[in-house]
Amino acid sequence: TAIESNTLRTHSYEGARIIGGARLPVLVFSPGGGVPVAGYTTQLEDLASHGYVVVGVDPRDGAPTGGARSPEESEKSLSNMHAEELKLVIDTLQELDKSSSSMLFSRLDLGRLGVFGHSRGGRTAARMCQIDQRVKACLNEDGSFSWQPFWLDENGRSLQSPFMMLDH
Repeated sequence: TAIESNTLRTHSYEGARIIGGARLPVLVFSPGGGVPVAGYTTQLEDLASHGYVVVGVDPRDGAPTGGARSPEESEKSLSNMHAEELKLVIDTLQELDKSSSSMLFSRLDLGRLGVFGHSRGGRTAARMCQIDQRVKACLNEDGSFSWQPFWLDENGRSLQSPFMMLDH
């Protein structure tokens, strides 16, 4: 889904250069509720204005594979599927940071990498903290399922990385 408007104004610029020479921390964002990343522009621009490289990732459409599942099992499966997509994005960011032809060459501080999201994207962020050691912290914005901010992993363990939950 795309948002198209001739009157919508943002403070973002395509192809903008990164000012200064310091490596910048990276935040990866996953949306929720069927809202595209563009619907979160104000929040993401604000974070970028504080010196973060912010990468918004619209999840691929698709349903989890397998037979009939409970709503909870379906949500777990979708969170896992989207987390795998985010892992690929982080892999790509690592490649861009190492490529001398990239505008991000030697600019990303992937040692300060956080993942956050809203709704299902928040559950995906929590899942990323469980499965990818590169993620140093995660934030779930209004993404509890049955009042759980995340699920225990396959071995019954909680999160090892710093975690924050915002709920209304």
